[in-house]
Amino acid sequence: MSRMDESLNDNHTSAPFAVIVLPVAVALHIAEEWFAGLIDWASLFLDINIGAERFLTINMIGVVLFIIGAASAYHEPRAAWIGVSLAALIGLNAVAHTVLSVAVGAYSPGTITGLFLYIPLCIIIFRWAAAHQPRSVIVGSILFGISIHAVATLSATQ
Repeated sequence: MSRMDESLNDNHTSAPFAVIVLPVAVALHIAEEWFAGLIDWASLFLDINIGAERFLTINMIGVVLFIIGAASAYHEPRAAWIGVSLAALIGLNAVAHTVLSVAVGAYSPGTITGLFLYIPLCIIIFRWAAAHQPRSVIVGSILFGISIHAVATLSATQ
């Protein structure tokens, strides 16, 4: 490891530990969605037929990407922006579940983990980013996370 790499690690510029928790939070969120019936809920309230196979495939790909992204962001300072992107993705997901619950007047499976896991993790990661990342990196990372959420949502609804 070069002296520069050592100084980067000494300054704790890699993403905070909360990033490592993201894949676990995502797995718990998927479990909430699955066991609380998101597939049926989406069909009933949104007229969207996801299907179990598609739901599981998209979410398992997501978990793998979250594991890789979180590990990279935590261990490699130059990849810390990935943690911000992942936080933006889950933050948007939490907001979407909450808004949809209010809009249809019924609990959207995923709202509980969204509010009690995703939002606090987002706050921790965004606060870290504000102190350690340039504004342009934060904005780009957030936009990337939102874009990935959009791709996943479109994949689920096609």
